[in-house]
Amino acid sequence: MHKRPPLLLAAVTPQEELVPASLERAASRLGLASGVVDSTLHEAANAYYAPRLGAIVLRRAESESGANEQAVFTLAHEYVHALQDREHALRDSLVTRGQRTFDEELAIFSLWEGQAALYEEVLRALVRGQAPASWARARFASITALNDEAIVRQRRPLGASFASFPYTYGANWAASRWLGSGESGLGGTPAASTREIMATRYGWPAAVERACPEARPESLEAVWTRGASDSLGAWILQTYVRLHTKDAARAQLAARNFRGDRIVIYAAAAREEPGFVWRTCWSSPESAVEMSALIEAQLRQHALGGGTLSVTVHANDVIAVVLDG
Repeated sequence: MHKRPPLLLAAVTPQEELVPASLERAASRLGLASGVVDSTLHEAANAYYAPRLGAIVLRRAESESGANEQAVFTLAHEYVHALQDREHALRDSLVTRGQRTFDEELAIFSLWEGQAALYEEVLRALVRGQAPASWARARFASITALNDEAIVRQRRPLGASFASFPYTYGANWAASRWLGSGESGLGGTPAASTREIMATRYGWPAAVERACPEARPESLEAVWTRGASDSLGAWILQTYVRLHTKDAARAQLAARNFRGDRIVIYAAAAREEPGFVWRTCWSSPESAVEMSALIEAQLRQHALGGGTLSVTVHANDVIAVVLDG
């Protein structure tokens, strides 16, 4: 039998930096920053499981305020994480975090948090006297739509994604696997990308997987130093389109037609702002042409002046180069 993890008290919940600073700055150049914080995605949990401690940590203020229903649901959520970590699976995923892209990290968060959110919702349904399967599916369908709206209001949507996508889209994905197939147990294989998780939510056909390679223009290598390579993924791409078009249907269609991306950060001496080359891959040349127009219009609207700014289409791919002078 698995030993129950200890409970510890703490004054605050620790904040981990999940997004590299260079990627945040590139995202800002893409207009992925609203200057506003939606507090609904930043409420501190009253408990969290700490894999490195092997313990559930309670916020001191919550522990002194007496028991309440939501605190019980949250505690159940955190016990699920403790069960997931029986063989140090959560701990190991923290150790290997630097080996994954942003999109992959958001997908693996969706495995851990999606399962825990699902079990929390099942408990809530039982307390309410509701059928867990229908209750959970209806709840997740509703809150994924709300998250699509809320994420565009975030000052830092990349970081805020970790407080939203895994608990909603990830939970819906977990529900489709555990409630739909009758599977039991915790842990398992994470989704490969946020697009795979979104496809489960909306019933999209599975994408024909192909690598979206880095774009590395030879002319840059002599002056600019290649830095980190990353991937923003379908969830952030949908947010990007919705931010710049104010069209939810168009943004969701773009996420459906999306086939991956790679963003390579560049730096050069005596330049404060890093540059980047962003390659996005699409299901068809028509989708690529449509997105190239949107990407170029956005970049030129927020250009800093000088340097290089170009957006080109290569078959199904769009390559954007942003290097400040």
